[in-house]
Amino acid sequence: SEITKTKVQKSDDKTRYICPECDALLYKAEYGSARSDSSEEGLICEEDKCGFEVFPDQMQDFCEPN
Repeated sequence: SEITKTKVQKSDDKTRYICPECDALLYKAEYGSARSDSSEEGLICEEDKCGFEVFPDQMQDFCEPN
């Protein structure tokens, strides 16, 4: 099933993103190997039971340009 591209809304203070599935805050997660400099940023929901995740290659689909 195709994931509907939901734009991730920023929190009131504009520093965090809000999970579109459970309204918890998303935190930035680093992806990529520790050895390389090419780690990329994604987002993970801080609510353990939710598991919503935005991988680095999906960031431009989910996040509004700054």
